[in-house]
Amino acid sequence: MTTRNQTPGEIMDERERVASEGSCKTCQYCEPLPEPVRGYVAQCAIQGNVNAILFTSLFTSLFTSEDLERKAFPYICDCGWCEFHHSIICQAYVERVRTPAEQREFLAQRAIEEARERDERRREDTCLDEQKTAELWAKSEPRYYVDLVTIRYPSYKGVTFDLFHTEMSDEEICRLVVFADGRTINDLTYPRSHIEQTFSKAEVRQFYEYFSQHYEGDRLKVKRAGPPSNNCIGVGAYPVGGGTSFYTFSDAEDYSLPFKVWGFFDLRHCEPGV
Repeated sequence: MTTRNQTPGEIMDERERVASEGSCKTCQYCEPLPEPVRGYVAQCAIQGNVNAILFTSLFTSLFTSEDLERKAFPYICDCGWCEFHHSIICQAYVERVRTPAEQREFLAQRAIEEARERDERRREDTCLDEQKTAELWAKSEPRYYVDLVTIRYPSYKGVTFDLFHTEMSDEEICRLVVFADGRTINDLTYPRSHIEQTFSKAEVRQFYEYFSQHYEGDRLKVKRAGPPSNNCIGVGAYPVGGGTSFYTFSDAEDYSLPFKVWGFFDLRHCEPGV
């Protein structure tokens, strides 16, 4: 076992020795695997796949007390050598695989990358001049959210599709916003998805004509849209899975609208049907 009087080098040596004997209770040289399953997945970097560890959170495992009696067994370590930077990184192991010079270079490069990420987030969070964008929307032709409520989705009643553009051009987007000083269309991320979820009055009329011909019995819900802000997001940017998904209306063979449209839907709270 490690003690408070040991040097970092002695601690790492002991952890490596203990791990090599088939236990990760005092070591935890874990590396994240590329595709998490139900949370964070890590494996022992020394013993390969012997100690696969499945996390439901950063500090909670799915293993039982019986599992903890096994050898080698999964164990969430609290040694303090972990660093949380986009993923779980054991700094004891990092020190082992890099020379001191390589580690200094690694940390310097990471500091540069973190500064770049902070700057990108700042630019995204302050991309729009929200007041001027709101004034632009107030004096321009109204735009609308459009939902399709269908009776025909298999096994469910009244499924709602939130419609959104999939191919709005930069020119179309720029006509609907006022950028803050020094910002451009390249800094616009999630607010773009909000704009793509809105439609002009002419597009709404086209919706009524198209869906009345091809989706008889379904109905459209139209609501006036508000202006985008720096912290808004449209349904086209939602992550999907587990009951949510996109329906690709514009992929239908008889699709005739002059703009491409998909629909976001969520079955988790829909009433089961025939």
